[in-house]
Formats: sequence, C-alpha cells, structure tokens
Amino acid sequence: MKCIVSGNISKGKDLRTVLKILILIAEELKIDLYFDNQISKFLGKKYSTNNNNSTYDLLIAIGGDGTILSAAQKVFKTKIPILGLNIGKLGFLTETSIESIKDVLINIINKKYFLDKRSLIEIKIKNSANIFYGLNEVVIDKGNSSRMISVETFVEKEALLIFNGDGVIVTTPTGSTGYSLATGGPLISPSAAVIGITPISAHMLTARPVILPDDKKIKIKVTSKFKKARLVVDGNQEVVLNSSDTIEIKKSKYSINLVRQNSWSFYDLLRKKLLWGFDLRIISK
Repeated sequence: MKCIVSGNISKGKDLRTVLKILILIAEELKIDLYFDNQISKFLGKKYSTNNNNSTYDLLIAIGGDGTILSAAQKVFKTKIPILGLNIGKLGFLTETSIESIKDVLINIINKKYFLDKRSLIEIKIKNSANIFYGLNEVVIDKGNSSRMISVETFVEKEALLIFNGDGVIVTTPTGSTGYSLATGGPLISPSAAVIGITPISAHMLTARPVILPDDKKIKIKVTSKFKKARLVVDGNQEVVLNSSDTIEIKKSKYSINLVRQNSWSFYDLLRKKLLWGFDLRIISK
C-alpha cells in the first residue's frame, strides 16, 4: 500500500511525535510512506515524494478537521480516500487516534473498512473564470467591517431569504457540524442529499436556516454601502467581493471519500462529541 501524508505543521511537537510513530508502524506493516513538501520540510529531512496524487492508495491527514478540508482540496479530483488522524480538538472528520492507527491501517490492508462519500459544492462568482470547491461551506460575510450587509438569496430564479445582517452560510451536510452549527444551523446527516442556507446574525427575527434539495442552484447577491464583502470557502480560500457580484452555488460533480472503520456511525459520533446522554455533573467532578 502506498500512502501520502499531509498534516498541520502548527501542531509542532505533537505532529512530530505522531510522525515518528507513524513511520515506525509503516515500516512494520511494509507500507510505502511518502510525505508532501510541507511535511518533508517540517521534518528537516528529504523523503521521496511523488507529486502525482493519482498514484497513491491513501492520504493520511494529521491534525484536526481543518486539515481534512485542506487535504480535500488536494485530492478531490483523484478519488484518493482520506484517513483523518486526529491531534486536533473536536474532530468530527478525523476519527482515528494515534493509539488506534496501527489497528486501523491493518484493517485497511485487509479491506475491513468502508468509504464515507461526502459531497462538495461548487462556487462561482458570476462573470469570473474562477471556480471554488468546498467540502464544508461557503461563507459570504461583511469581512472586517462592523457594518451590516444586505443579503439576497435565490433558489433557481425564485427569491428566498432577503435580509440585513453579518452574512450567510451555504453548507453541505459535512459542514453542518462547523460554522453553520455555531450560528444556529441544524445538524445534517452526511448521507442526506441536501444543502443548507444559514443566516449569520440576521437583523430579522424570522430569518431562519433553510434546507434545500442538493439539485437546486443557489444564487446570492450581497450589497455593502461601506466596505466590500468577503467570500470564504472552507476557511482557507478567500476572495473580496464587489457590490455588484452574484455568487452561484450548486452541488459539485466531485466528492471525496473518508476512510471509516466498519463500526463507525454518525449518530454515535454526535453522542460522543456533543456529550449527548452524558451527565455533565459527573464528568466535571
């Protein structure tokens, strides 16, 4: 098996420790391990790296959910499955711990796993050649301004939410556990064929999150009288918008595959990560 490793180098000492353990496990299991340029520089050594992503059997992303989002941008056109190794905090996408990585890799070698397919959204600014792809969400907000912006949302050609506020989030089911959740959006099962629209601090009590079938095309117009608005995809791709810009969003033809153990369940994940069913009075003692 041939694996490429990427990771969040801001994790510093923790990342270095995990990499050393991973290298030893890979040698024991006879896994061909390669490192992307960033990790190679971080380790201070030169490792053989094949820049042709399509030749790898697996991408191991070490960090938190943000690391998965960055990894998805690298491989979503190649169909290489991603295994998340969590050294972050909450970790909705990165389920594997360093304590369990050896057993997980053995299961992968023995084909004892399944692929969790996650949809992407395609984002385009009208009259622009640039196309962005998001695994989590696209955020259109007021940027660094303290002033509200005007947001108009359309489904196909029909007007939907029109409000003043800090912005709007268009989320995939995967992104429903991220920024959208923090702004009052619903949790969505990753297998649901839907897209969510979540207002950010709308200055209108009736502006509420809306769930749409993912075959619908969404258009968003933003007007700001004071400063230009901003478009952010998955927290790591940012564009300044002009007041006349229209953003077009639809389900992408691309998707990614996350490697899951056969025992994995989204609902079990929610219970554990959100402490549903746990008595916090006991845990805090």
